[in-house]
Amino acid sequence: MAGYKLQGKTASGAMVDIPLAATYDAIGNDIQQHYAAKTEYEAIMAKLGIMGGQLDLLLASSGMVSFADCDWETIKAISESGKAPTAFKVGDEKNITLSTGEQITMVILGFNHDDLADGSGKAGITLGMKNALTTNYVMNASSKTYDGQSGYNAGGWLNCEMRNNTMPMLLAYLPQEVRDVIKTVKKKTSKGCTSSVLLETEDKLFLFSQEEVMGTHKYTTQYQNSFSGEGEQYEYFKNAHIPTPKAGTGAFSVLEGTGCFYTTDTAVANKYDNRFGQEKSMSANYYYNYNNAKAQGNNATTSCTWWLRSPYCSSSYSFCCVSSAGSSDYYGANVSFGVAFGFCI
Repeated sequence: MAGYKLQGKTASGAMVDIPLAATYDAIGNDIQQHYAAKTEYEAIMAKLGIMGGQLDLLLASSGMVSFADCDWETIKAISESGKAPTAFKVGDEKNITLSTGEQITMVILGFNHDDLADGSGKAGITLGMKNALTTNYVMNASSKTYDGQSGYNAGGWLNCEMRNNTMPMLLAYLPQEVRDVIKTVKKKTSKGCTSSVLLETEDKLFLFSQEEVMGTHKYTTQYQNSFSGEGEQYEYFKNAHIPTPKAGTGAFSVLEGTGCFYTTDTAVANKYDNRFGQEKSMSANYYYNYNNAKAQGNNATTSCTWWLRSPYCSSSYSFCCVSSAGSSDYYGANVSFGVAFGFCI
């Protein structure tokens, strides 16, 4: 409904713009006689503006406008209205061009999942990057100190360089219209150095925890990778496709309700094709998730290793990550891996 302006005709018949707070145009023509029309026009356009916003919301909510085609203000309005699960669906995608020129694709991971930092309830929509950025980053370039303990994961997500340096930089790369709609949410993460104590942070951009991706703090049927309590799994990963084994005789076992699959015997089923069509070998008893495969950039077709925010539970040196094979893993915090952030609206 935007883009209209009020004009009036001068005594000579010329059309001129009518300033909103004046009775004369720029060259002194008397437009006092048009003031009543201007006031009426403004009232009409205000109503049309409201109607236009309501129409956008109605069209999106009825499925007539896709998530990809919605502008960010409309997405925000739908999210705040509580109608996001009706208007959109988990797995819907929308592209964003960063100020660096790189294009990323954001995927809806879930609805009403994350707690708003202001205590007003849940964020309506959580989005995550479909692929990792083309540039790799470290979690911590050097050892940190927190609460009297030192290590490369000391202080966990709260204290790491990824959160305090890299995330603000990446936030600044997002277009202003995206930054304007992002909500600050609460995240829980263990404090590192093998401590199960959970710390709460307030974040606009964040990395995901192992539980949010895999649905469990364990990375195998027997061993854990992170401490429990770092969030709940998003629907996008929970509803992941279970692939068919490429080798062996028999189906994969499924970790109920998580979208994760595994095999207890690699001779029975030891390979599968990920979403890029790459053949991946499996280790016995490891949990894999089809939807966690990410490439290094939107145009790449080879899965990469990407960071999670969870400190590895059994050392002060590592953070968790998702391996290029699709399983949960861990690595030294000073190693550069892929970054796939999320945010809420």
